[in-house]
Amino acid sequence: MNRESCIVKEAGYSLVELLIVVAIIGIMSAIAGLAYKSWTDKYNVERQTKEMYVDLMKARVDAMSRGRVFCVNLTPTSYTIMEDTLPVNTDGDGNCATAGDRTVMTKTLNYSIAWTNNAIKEFNTKGKANVKSSIYTTGSYGSSYDCNVIDIFRINMGKWDDKGTVSTADDECVAK
Repeated sequence: MNRESCIVKEAGYSLVELLIVVAIIGIMSAIAGLAYKSWTDKYNVERQTKEMYVDLMKARVDAMSRGRVFCVNLTPTSYTIMEDTLPVNTDGDGNCATAGDRTVMTKTLNYSIAWTNNAIKEFNTKGKANVKSSIYTTGSYGSSYDCNVIDIFRINMGKWDDKGTVSTADDECVAK
């Protein structure tokens, strides 16, 4: 029997090979984590936009069905829907800023918003909006829907079209 035939080869992986595999798995996990974060942000912006759309439509329908003015007061991180109830036993005074008017709901937002025109969107007793404007999510998340456009007689969801200029006057919510 010769000496070479007695040497048993041990099968296995070297430490260097294992470290390379662990590094590759770590890099792939980091890339997957970033893609997941981007995907969840995109989904959550769309969800927030759709929820706001439903709330705006409900305020509009409630204004028509109850025969009262409804207002949506916007801040960058929340919005409040109010029903004009003062003075009592009338259709209100047409002003939702009165302290005694009924707050229908307040919603805190996960993604900041901005808007065109004034911060108070008002729906009269016929469901007509007081001003044409857009409410959009600030930041770029790549979502299909990231804004709501309020026209005098309708509300639509859309995609914010930032023209890339310094002025926001030419930017718009393109309804889909």
